[in-house]
Amino acid sequence: MTFVRKYRLHATDAGMSLLEVIIAMAIFSVGTVAVLRIFISSGQVTGDNIRRTTAANLVNERLEIARGQTAAQITNGRVNSTEVVGDTTYSIVQDANYLTSNATANVCQSTGSSLAYKLVRVWVTWPNMGSVKPVTGDVLRAVGIGPTDGTKATLAVLITGATGLPVSGITATLTGTTQSQVTGDDGCVVFANLISGSYSVSVGQTGYVGTANTTVARSPTVSLAIGVVTRSTLLYDAERTINVTLDSPVGSFVQPAGLPIRIGNTYLSETTVSSTCTMSSTSACRTGLPGQLQHLFPENYTVKAGTCTESDPSQALVDVRQASANNATVAIPMGAVTVNVRRANGAVPADRTVTYTHAGATGCTSGESYTSVTVSGNTTVLLPYGTWTVSASFNLLNLGVGTASQSVTVKSAARTATASLTVAQ
Repeated sequence: MTFVRKYRLHATDAGMSLLEVIIAMAIFSVGTVAVLRIFISSGQVTGDNIRRTTAANLVNERLEIARGQTAAQITNGRVNSTEVVGDTTYSIVQDANYLTSNATANVCQSTGSSLAYKLVRVWVTWPNMGSVKPVTGDVLRAVGIGPTDGTKATLAVLITGATGLPVSGITATLTGTTQSQVTGDDGCVVFANLISGSYSVSVGQTGYVGTANTTVARSPTVSLAIGVVTRSTLLYDAERTINVTLDSPVGSFVQPAGLPIRIGNTYLSETTVSSTCTMSSTSACRTGLPGQLQHLFPENYTVKAGTCTESDPSQALVDVRQASANNATVAIPMGAVTVNVRRANGAVPADRTVTYTHAGATGCTSGESYTSVTVSGNTTVLLPYGTWTVSASFNLLNLGVGTASQSVTVKSAARTATASLTVAQ
């Protein structure tokens, strides 16, 4: 007889199940990603180390050049340059500033008149540094015996912004000469080896203005003495813009054409911003109303409407000293005068020109007057606070031209008024 033995195949003998395969693949993927991360991170670290080493070499090159020069031969102020190594462009900044004896601060912010050293500081950066810090280095060069030993004069000018912080990257030129320097992080420029006389420095950088709201600004003129460091300060900062609107107490109104806007601050007496802004504007200007006041020094401004001086003026305050306050909006409160023009019989005449003349105020040397045209016999016009004579002319048959007028007052406590004018024709 032939016996047939049957075998039962257990699940454990059938190989890996689908679930086990998926789990194994997931574990393999996790491990692969981890290895790739380590590889990429290692590559980045290697790349950063190479770039840091290159930057360090560039720093040392510049410092070696400085060591081979006298203090007088090293260019004062900031010098920017770039250098391409491999496929990376490196930005190189060199600041060179005089120091007086036993001083750690720059000449502008220290005392003493002996220029003892010149501090040369170099730092290098490159694109996509992330959290990597710039590579820096410095060298101190003694001035030694030479033209700065007391036989010449020195001018040191500190260029600061509205908050008193130094402004870097500003080119300052010694007036009457071609000598110029670029401010470093300390905002200080030093012109040494000068003969005695009167000097100042001028600046004129796009996007910056002085306290007079002009791009070109000049430090105070000072007299220099032999063997002495004469110091002064120039305020110069990134320009600001103010958006100006009129705050009306009514919904529908007519805005007078040519309404003057005056501004004033700590450094600037109230003045009318009369120039119209263009692409080439380099001083305070306006774009319209509503519109902008441009090229302003960072300060706390009073912004007024009109030309007359009132005890209760149409004005608003705006502070643009902080960079975050640039393009701040200020709304000047205005009065609203509604004019009704009628004939004696109550009929509505054709559209009439109405004149508004500021009365009883000081500071209006040339007068202040506006006009508007009534529509269907009436209109509402915005006017600065004060007392106004509202008038309209008309033909008086064969007797000539007559005038209907009325005095009205608008102020912060009563911002609206009505004038009713009766005309013959």
